Amino acid sequence: MMNKTYTEEDLIRFYYKETTAKESIEIAEALEKDYRLMEEYSGITKTLNALPRVTFAPSSKSVRNILDYSSSTRLETC
Repeated sequence: MMNKTYTEEDLIRFYYKETTAKESIEIAEALEKDYRLMEEYSGITKTLNALPRVTFAPSSKSVRNILDYSSSTRLETC
């Protein structure tokens, strides 16, 4: 079996659980076997964990505008 080279993007996708089940298994196995890859992943996780947690919420006015627009363009049923 040929060893796959994983990119930083692959590792970031793995961190955020955006990989397929097959990719996740393969990356997890590669991390267990490849010390350098684990070092890179460890650095990535430290960096991503240090980022501030941000939550976004629309203003009440924005929500009201969307709901008003939605009700004014509603499809008529027969």
